[in-house]
Amino acid sequence: MIVSKNNFDAPNLVPVPVIASFSPDGKVRPLYLKWDGESVKILGCKIRREHEWAILFECVYEQYGLEKNIILYFNLRDHAWFIQSGLSM
Repeated sequence: MIVSKNNFDAPNLVPVPVIASFSPDGKVRPLYLKWDGESVKILGCKIRREHEWAILFECVYEQYGLEKNIILYFNLRDHAWFIQSGLSM
């Protein structure tokens, strides 16, 4: 039996394009998220949980003049961003 540790194989996660900032000491902060062809500005975020393979960010973003919350997953090994499937933004 082969078990994948790749988030791209996780049925509950969807890869999304994110523009992020990286500090000189390696800390990452998401700035923009692209969803359904629309660029969404992230107003602020905090780290919800850190693992050796991923960081979970709890973020506030603005869409159509409304502030909303989202959880972003950053896979440290694959350098890829994900959200949970079934999310309606």
